[in-house]
Amino acid sequence: LAPGLASVKITVNGGSSTIDNVPVSAVNPGIFETADTSGRKYAVATKDVDGSYVSTSNPARRGDVIRVYLTGLGQVTPSTATNRAGIAGQMVLAPIIVGVNNAGVPLGTAEYMPGVIGIYMVTFTVPADAPSGSSIPLSFGVTGPNGTTVYSNTSNLAIQ
Repeated sequence: LAPGLASVKITVNGGSSTIDNVPVSAVNPGIFETADTSGRKYAVATKDVDGSYVSTSNPARRGDVIRVYLTGLGQVTPSTATNRAGIAGQMVLAPIIVGVNNAGVPLGTAEYMPGVIGIYMVTFTVPADAPSGSSIPLSFGVTGPNGTTVYSNTSNLAIQ
């Protein structure tokens, strides 16, 4: 969809409703999250080395390559269209900022997830000087075509 306003039709159990003037942005990043038993939210993240989920019982370690799952990162190349599943090698066009513990860290890769709709995978290496703890802040920024950077929700990442 082109940025601007759109109408959205929602159909559930045979009934439908249309909502007009829904804003559509070129980028609007959001981190997929899970919550622990106390309600604290953690980024859905996996370790590249073995695919295991990062959690308080399986924290990331300094030097680990971590893959985080997001939505709203915008266009990719080769291009795709609305309601199309990703294919291997579709890289995000927009510049991405990775923030760990409120500091920028180098981006590894940012790509559209093969076989699914609307999910992107971003990788980065946990810095050697990252603090350890069960709730290290994690966020992302995406610079849209108009030059404005839009930031994601801030989530948590467990680091040992």
